[in-house]
Amino acid sequence: MTNTGNPGLPAPPRDRERPAGGARRRIVHIFGAMDRGGAELRTLEAVEHLGRTEFDTVYLTLSGRAGELAGRIRASGDSVIPLRLDVRFPFRFVRLLRADRIDVVHSHVATFSGAVLALARLGGVRRRIAHFRSDGDQRADTVARRFQRSIMRALLSWSATDILGVSPSALDQGWRARWRADPRCRILPNGLDIHRIPPTDDRAAMRDELGIAPDTPVICHVGRPAAVKNRGRAVDLGCHPLLAERAAVLVMVGSLADGEAEKWRARADRQSGTGALRMLGTRPDVLRILNAADLTLVTSTCEGLPGVVLESLAVGTPVVASDLPGARWIGELVPGVHIHRLDEPDEVWARSILAGLDAAGPAERARLRRSFAAGPFLLPRVSAELRALWHR
Repeated sequence: MTNTGNPGLPAPPRDRERPAGGARRRIVHIFGAMDRGGAELRTLEAVEHLGRTEFDTVYLTLSGRAGELAGRIRASGDSVIPLRLDVRFPFRFVRLLRADRIDVVHSHVATFSGAVLALARLGGVRRRIAHFRSDGDQRADTVARRFQRSIMRALLSWSATDILGVSPSALDQGWRARWRADPRCRILPNGLDIHRIPPTDDRAAMRDELGIAPDTPVICHVGRPAAVKNRGRAVDLGCHPLLAERAAVLVMVGSLADGEAEKWRARADRQSGTGALRMLGTRPDVLRILNAADLTLVTSTCEGLPGVVLESLAVGTPVVASDLPGARWIGELVPGVHIHRLDEPDEVWARSILAGLDAAGPAERARLRRSFAAGPFLLPRVSAELRALWHR
């Protein structure tokens, strides 16, 4: 393909760069924006793991923003194209697909993937994948929203060649309860790269960097400033008076909206006194922080497959989590996940956290690491399935 001047994929490789058997496949991933979220990071890591020998990749964002991961993507030789949803979007999208001779459209935008994949079918794309990443679309269940979902699911039924879910509940609630009878559907969880896992002996170095004593009990909470992450409940639990008696510290990782730092610090002080909460903001070394912690606390109200649960277990740190279907499913496959309902009293949660802290010794952490490394949530396995799917 010659350069047509449209904001599409990079030019195809020279013949000497092509893999045996033909040209590289040309993939378009659809996201709202390429920000530092679980779905975005796991997709990017899978693409990076496969390399650029077989695939050219573009990340098309519907918000009009490229997102904070755009620099990393472009540095790898792939593209990010902000293509805002407006009245011109259908025409611009189909024109891009045809001009760049796209082989696969892989959409990660919940039921709205129905509209995207319908346009991809009209644009002549042969492989059209809907990937459900969460338990539902996290939107109000109004009459108008239910009508929109029904239309989008009808479009998906007509247009999708493959329907993926990161967990059974993601397909149950995102697609339909009868998904097991649909041959297009399958579970494809997120995968972690074991080679990125910090060694056990990095715990002391990370605690030293954070200014936390080796014997201080550390509870970690990771999440963006969104209502679904339920940060207020995390502060109440991680700074509970029972934990204050043990001089435990809650380390909160993730970006902070305006005024949040003061709000959570005041709330923590009311719970257990000054010094129980540490807010680190956005960090590139989340795995090191989880490795330095004694327990990870997850209080989310809705997620498909909570990535922080996988990351925590990978480094051997046990998890106390809200009763998310995805967290329960992880716990069925690998050990180290302790589930509580969000309507249970704070004291019940706090005692479970204390029990987790008491059990999180070196032998138990080593056991959790071994179990995770033998489980299904590994990047090479997931990448291999994606490769087969994109080549189909």
